[in-house]
Amino acid sequence: MKREIRERSKIIVIYLMLSILTLALAGFLILDNITYPVTKFDPQPFQVLTPNVKRGEELVYRYHYCKTANFELISVQKQLLDGQIIELTDKSRTPHQMGCHTVERHTTIPKSVSPDRYELKITSTFKVNFFKTVQVTTNTEYFNVVD
Repeated sequence: MKREIRERSKIIVIYLMLSILTLALAGFLILDNITYPVTKFDPQPFQVLTPNVKRGEELVYRYHYCKTANFELISVQKQLLDGQIIELTDKSRTPHQMGCHTVERHTTIPKSVSPDRYELKITSTFKVNFFKTVQVTTNTEYFNVVD
């Protein structure tokens, strides 16, 4: 009889410990997903260094960011916006370094784009952990595509 009580007590303690461990792990994952920033960009649009760009040439833009954790950059999607969305084939993924930095980036404006006023929309996708990916979307200042 005492032996059965001890066995049941051991099983209850094991289940209790596993339950506490499971709750702690779930709490950590939830807290991690809610509070961990990926990369912080200055809130204003990225500065365009070439306000007038010829078709087929490179748009140059500058931005400031602070990277606080080493997450994997999965993809970068670039689109030209002028009332319509024009997908750019430039999928270059230059990783950001840890810390705060100011960088210049280049992207080629397709020759098929009509002369007009545009802004560049950049969507970066980061893998935070096994369960979560985060998209960070930013825009540049307006610029002109000219002949």
